[in-house]
Amino acid sequence: MTEEISLPFIEANTIPISLDIMQNQHLIPVFTKDNQALISQHEFIETTYEVLSSVYDASVEGPFIRVSHPVKGRIPSARHKEDS
Repeated sequence: MTEEISLPFIEANTIPISLDIMQNQHLIPVFTKDNQALISQHEFIETTYEVLSSVYDASVEGPFIRVSHPVKGRIPSARHKEDS
C-alpha cells in the first residue's frame, strides 16, 4: 500500500510556483485609489517562513506556493519609486 502525501491546498484552478519566480516576476499589489504599494505576497511568505522556522527550530520545510491569477500592481523594480 502506497501512502500519499496530503497537502493542505485547494488545487482547483491553481498552479504551483517557486518563491524565486514570485519574487522576481510577480507584481506588487497596490491600492487602486492612490497606487500605494502594499506588502507583496513574497514578502509575506518569506516573513512567515522565517518566524515559523525560528519558533519550530528550523524544522519547517520550504513553502509550497500555488497561484490562481496575476495580481495587478507595480513591477518589483518600481517598488520604491514615486507615483506618477
